[in-house]
Amino acid sequence: MNDKCVVLNAKKMNLDGKLDFSVLSSDVTVYDDTTFGFAE
Repeated sequence: MNDKCVVLNAKKMNLDGKLDFSVLSSDVTVYDDTTFGFAE
């Protein structure tokens, strides 16, 4: 299979670090924090 999965804001879901995102797909890209700080 060519399934791909992207997990956004994973840090908010994986508080203890034990969550295994590899069960979602064989190709998983995990981003812990997707918020952007804008300087004014």
